[in-house]
Amino acid sequence: MHPQDVAQHLSVSVQVLRDAVAGQQGSPIDDITLNGVCLRTRFAVETLQSQAVPRGVAVAVAPGMLQQATMNIPILGTRQREIRVLMMDCEDWDSQPPTATLELANGSPLARETSCVNPVCGWRLSACRQALRARACGPPCG
Repeated sequence: MHPQDVAQHLSVSVQVLRDAVAGQQGSPIDDITLNGVCLRTRFAVETLQSQAVPRGVAVAVAPGMLQQATMNIPILGTRQREIRVLMMDCEDWDSQPPTATLELANGSPLARETSCVNPVCGWRLSACRQALRARACGPPCG
């Protein structure tokens, strides 16, 4: 497809999306903007602060290294409404999936949690089954 054809197709698809959102009562989406082939969707989320607490028994994963599972417990009364923006670059949409980034309302990227990220592959430790099996994960979450 020619880039102008992609832009035209996106324009029609975004209008269908806008109509669908307008028909939804209480939709968290409050703005959909298309600039060329870049789609910007602004929406509201409700979040709770949480505290990581240890769960279960610590397991030796390497000599001198223990790892213990943690779970996040929500802190009651900390609910807050926040605005997020999903940016999608659909430039090569005819042959490649769009690239997407999640941003704060001011346009800065959403902070990535690093305390529980495997330094080898970059996946969160809870999602990195291959690294957990290979015992390649870094120090336990803290």
